[in-house]
Amino acid sequence: MIVFYVLLGFVLLRFVLVLLAAALLVRPVTACPACFRPSLPIQRAWLARLAPWFEWRWCPHCGWQALARRRRAGDDA
Repeated sequence: MIVFYVLLGFVLLRFVLVLLAAALLVRPVTACPACFRPSLPIQRAWLARLAPWFEWRWCPHCGWQALARRRRAGDDA
């Protein structure tokens, strides 16, 4: 039975590490990467509850939309 718990622990650890790596790959953006015009944040209730540090962005000019990390108040770049 101990083998089961050890393997379950490794599977959960792997899952957490994959989620952490994926979260670090999502970058904060305010401009559309396709046309370089300003993009707009879209309110998604499920996203605000599950991951408040992410937001959904949409470009009204070219239609691009994707997940982005929220910018902190002090970030200017």
